[in-house]
Amino acid sequence: MERIVILGSSGAGKSTFAKKLSAILELEVFHLDRFFWSDERLEKTRGVEKLREVTQKSRWLIDGNYFSFCELHLKAADAIIFLDMPPWLCFWGALRRYCRYYKISPDDITEGYTNKLILLRLLKILTFRFHGRRRIERKLREYGSKQIIRLHSRREVKAFLARQSMRSGDIKIGV
Repeated sequence: MERIVILGSSGAGKSTFAKKLSAILELEVFHLDRFFWSDERLEKTRGVEKLREVTQKSRWLIDGNYFSFCELHLKAADAIIFLDMPPWLCFWGALRRYCRYYKISPDDITEGYTNKLILLRLLKILTFRFHGRRRIERKLREYGSKQIIRLHSRREVKAFLARQSMRSGDIKIGV
């Protein structure tokens, strides 16, 4: 896996997972929230330009859905990891993030972002299975020739990271 995309609901743990996996595989991680979090059209255009630059690189890890722009990174990826977590777990993850970053911007988001826990965001998380998940499923069918990995729980995420760490360790020892 040299070019990886991580998809999933808000609160699923995409950014945390991306940071851990990128450290294990020694891949540069790019959080799409940094590219696209803005209401300004110009900023979105710059985000697309940045995303195009990233996908030209030989090795990377991209975290985020952004369905309006996902063709760019899904097409270039060799592996897609879908954090298909239960809604209650994503809801809990969003609450934890809100508490952790209360009144400050997380590292993976543009400066000026306000960490608001609004009802609409919580409803989107709880109903993700009925809209966002279906969109991801359609996209995964389009890219069925790529390596697709689905992780459904924190335990599966932990086990996956442990396997990657062991493989990475074996490679480093053998070199």
